Amino acid sequence: MAWRSWLRQQVREEPCEEVPDRPTAHWDSPAHAVELGVEERRVIEMLLLLPSKQRAALAWTLDGFTTQESADAMGISPEAARQNLSRARATLKARLGLEGLGYETAEEER
Repeated sequence: MAWRSWLRQQVREEPCEEVPDRPTAHWDSPAHAVELGVEERRVIEMLLLLPSKQRAALAWTLDGFTTQESADAMGISPEAARQNLSRARATLKARLGLEGLGYETAEEER
């Protein structure tokens, strides 16, 4: 599931005159955007700012796949998958202001 979703999000790059400042959230509908709380929208927007490999590694993990399964599906080494996951978590913690608040996550070998 996560891999297919990640692949659908990938856009073929074509040269353009203006480079967008950053990705924006695309809600299913205006009603969906209203249903989400402020914090949920903030987290989704921060997830969109992550580099694609970090976002993919996080998605695979959240969907319950092991590091090895994630790495195999993404075509990278398990070490690279762990590094991308670690960087994604660190970036999100920093942006959400959760550093040093006891939200430590242990890397699990499944």
